[in-house]
Amino acid sequence: MKHRVDCRKLGRKTEARIALLRTLSKQLVIHGEVETTLPKAKELKRFADKLVTHAKSKELHDIRLVEKHLGDRELVKKLTDEIAPRFAEVNGGYTTVLKTGFRKGDGAPTAIVRWSK
Repeated sequence: MKHRVDCRKLGRKTEARIALLRTLSKQLVIHGEVETTLPKAKELKRFADKLVTHAKSKELHDIRLVEKHLGDRELVKKLTDEIAPRFAEVNGGYTTVLKTGFRKGDGAPTAIVRWSK
């Protein structure tokens, strides 16, 4: 049973999973979209939406939480000044997951994660 299970493990230990989501979210902020496997994309959507929610409030504690996850002040600045204001009147759903097919090597389902607007 999946009672009270919070996230997908993605075949990794906790530290590696957090590092993966941080790296993917950094690339999403830099490039605006990321192509990865479908389960990773679904977890990235949850992770990135929380970052945007914190960045929208612009309170010191929330900015520090975003900086803790992104690890780069320039990326935090880009997220708070360019990306978060686009979603000022929206309460969630900041990212979109688009299925793109299957990877050639192992047949894993792939998807693109991009900002909604």
